[in-house]
Amino acid sequence: MSPLPLLHAFSVFALFGLIWTIQLVHYPAFRDIELRRFPAFHDRHSRNITFIVLPLMLVEIVTSVLLVMEHRTALSLSLLVLAAANWLTTFLIFVPIHRTISRRPRPGDLDGLVNLNWIRTLTWTAAAAVTLYRSATW
Repeated sequence: MSPLPLLHAFSVFALFGLIWTIQLVHYPAFRDIELRRFPAFHDRHSRNITFIVLPLMLVEIVTSVLLVMEHRTALSLSLLVLAAANWLTTFLIFVPIHRTISRRPRPGDLDGLVNLNWIRTLTWTAAAAVTLYRSATW
């Protein structure tokens, strides 16, 4: 049996756990950082979280593509679409938001970050659900 589905599942479930932690704990805690101290805090956060998130996202997208090439099923295609959606929202929406709040944090921007992050939270939750279903059917 190919290790590909297992590697994909690992990345999806790691990102699922991480995004829920960020959504419920980490991003809301941004509001508790003094605005004068926020830029330094945010720079450290951005630098450090990248070492966790980027490798997992790379594994997820690469294994999603390979699974579509290998299996050509609706489940595999849906996982690729969800991974692509997370890449697009991360780099088109969240990276610019993080750039803005790193320079000039405002409470409204921090609230917007928490609210908009529900997009990725739900998308990675859907990916985890599809991955779990796929695991039961393969």
